[in-house]
Amino acid sequence: KGVKASIDKVEGEDGLCRLCGKFQESVQHIVSSCGELEKKQYTIRHDKMGSRIHWELCRKYGIKCEDKWFNHVPSTVCSDDNGNIELFWNKEIDLGVPHNRPDVVVVDKEEKKWTLIDFSGPWVGNVKTKEDDKITKYAPLEAKIQENFHVQTESIPIIVGALGTIPSRLLGFLKAIGLPDVIGSLQTSALLGTQRILRNTLAV
Repeated sequence: KGVKASIDKVEGEDGLCRLCGKFQESVQHIVSSCGELEKKQYTIRHDKMGSRIHWELCRKYGIKCEDKWFNHVPSTVCSDDNGNIELFWNKEIDLGVPHNRPDVVVVDKEEKKWTLIDFSGPWVGNVKTKEDDKITKYAPLEAKIQENFHVQTESIPIIVGALGTIPSRLLGFLKAIGLPDVIGSLQTSALLGTQRILRNTLAV
């Protein structure tokens, strides 16, 4: 619709998004900014990328998981056989602060450390900003965790743009949580998710 309105100059075409009807339709709007798509479709793309990280963490800590990452469906809570490691997936940590549901939390009871991992697939130009935002977003929650459980904490952002763009610090963040370089796989997940969103939206 955006092309018809701004380029083809089709009479009567307003160029507004065919789904939300509020903003000019563009690739950027469809893949990262549409309120209607945000309700479900962006979450599907987000969770598929995140499931790769969760699967890698399960393998690292010897937690039961599928043989292939793309078949992996994260459990809300899972742990290793010894109970030293717990993984939370999209689980609320109710400590009286607003941002209290990181995508993944690694609770290492032996090391007395909680690692908060959050994913995002923003538009190309917002990759760096989103990475910085994720680090500061959970600072109040980290403080409460430290206060209540007497542990160390760390926030790790995993950001891959909707078109596969990555920030320069991504590999370092993967290494910080002891995972291999799976950037290519994360980019593929993001791009396939974006492709599906565009194909389904433009067919409406």
